[in-house]
Amino acid sequence: MTRNRNALVRAGTRLWLAAATASLGLSGAHAGVSWDRVANIGDAAVRLVEMHRERGSQGVVKFLDACYKTHTLSSEFKAGLESCLAQDVMYARVLAEIYGRLPEEARARFNAPDAAGIERALSHRFALVMKQYAISDADAQALMRSIVTHGLPIFVKGVMPSREPAPPGADAKREPRDGKP
Repeated sequence: MTRNRNALVRAGTRLWLAAATASLGLSGAHAGVSWDRVANIGDAAVRLVEMHRERGSQGVVKFLDACYKTHTLSSEFKAGLESCLAQDVMYARVLAEIYGRLPEEARARFNAPDAAGIERALSHRFALVMKQYAISDADAQALMRSIVTHGLPIFVKGVMPSREPAPPGADAKREPRDGKP
């Protein structure tokens, strides 16, 4: 039963971006980015691992809230907001996977959300940012693929070292960049 439920959660996560962007009627061309997206997402993953170790889950949630509040004030989609999105996606995906494995009774005891609720909330946040900056469906999906491909494995390895190997170079210690966590 748990295996089937987890498979359904994973299948649902692949579909949520398409559904979220379509439901909000997102359109408009995204002119591309002027930064190295893969490097930015990888760096965001490394910072997220460090933040999770230093501040715990509540610290990550507080940081992400402040990150969105700060970076969505800009009139342009910038690397900092892409980092917020990447960290949010990575954190929510891992949290949904963990909570998806807990029996309903255990989640109720801790007042923890279910995996589907976590995915819905993430989908909503992601879609709102895409709409605010008129990022096309294709560009939103490309961003999500980059986060899942280049960031998620680094974060997973950092918080669950025995789970999934990170891409080459992910073990290298990052030099601090502009005092960012």
